[in-house]
Amino acid sequence: MTLWTYRVEKENPVAENKTQENDQSVEDFLNTVDDERKRQDCFQILTLMQEVTGRLRNRVFTPP
Repeated sequence: MTLWTYRVEKENPVAENKTQENDQSVEDFLNTVDDERKRQDCFQILTLMQEVTGRLRNRVFTPP
């Protein structure tokens, strides 16, 4: 580590993420949306995202 690198890291520490992954299911989270139409739209977007990414398990990130 050079002196310059040390100064940059010391003066500009890396910020922590404002959201963190948790164990809540995406479906449970989407079911908390009050507006029926918005909730349906959310589930359609979830389906599209699963098809595009090939991931069946999605993750929820919320503030700590």
